[in-house]
Amino acid sequence: MVGDYFYHESNIDGKCRDVRGNTYRRIFQQCIDFKRDYYEPYKTAQLGARGTEREDINRKVALLNEYYPHVDRFVSQHHITSQAKFRPTVLEEFCGHLLKNIPEIERLNLDFFNKGVFAGITLDRLGNAKIKTKDIDFCIGKKFDVTIEGSQYHLIIPVIAIECKTYIDKTMLSEAQFTAQKMKQGSPNVKVYCVAERNEIDVNEVPTKGRTPLDQLFIIRGVTTNPVSADAVFAFFTEIKSALEKLSQEVNRIELGGILPD
Repeated sequence: MVGDYFYHESNIDGKCRDVRGNTYRRIFQQCIDFKRDYYEPYKTAQLGARGTEREDINRKVALLNEYYPHVDRFVSQHHITSQAKFRPTVLEEFCGHLLKNIPEIERLNLDFFNKGVFAGITLDRLGNAKIKTKDIDFCIGKKFDVTIEGSQYHLIIPVIAIECKTYIDKTMLSEAQFTAQKMKQGSPNVKVYCVAERNEIDVNEVPTKGRTPLDQLFIIRGVTTNPVSADAVFAFFTEIKSALEKLSQEVNRIELGGILPD
């Protein structure tokens, strides 16, 4: 069973705290009301939506499309800025709801993460190991405890890394590619994807697979007024599921013969 991936809920809770200095203390009660009236029913329904068949994915997407208008209205009414990351965390958390029932996640004892993911190891000026980590919007991986020269480290090794965007433009694409490059320097076999609601990149500026460290870019809405596409989400889901299944497939090597003498 995967752990806590409720990044959107954590964002809401951060705005619900009636503490001194909380930027959102002006809408403290409204945040509590929003969580009770809209988020909690949405979360409960998503947790109850299980399975990996097309109809299961369609159900999860339908729930997301029902929830988004409440989010957009809340953001608009209370002038919540993009820096608050209120809306982007919806998609980050949805990745957990979407992928949680893939059998390989449980069978391989994988989990969901978004902070401190392994991105390589270097030596500091004293010759000691220095673990490099990177935060990622959504990551499927596994945590290992390792000992290096008597010091213990907790490493989160990524298998799938996903950058989530409300929209993707040239700048954000460059950032996603930089993230993919850094992740693959530390874990060469990691698959890195970017999923965005809408696209603002000219088709001629989208890099080909051989020219980008990203494994794929998925656009799931098209334009803001459109609902999230169940077809696009299913394609995204299928890609991740296939990548996880390949992890456990036995490698069948070609039997070589006649090259070296007996």
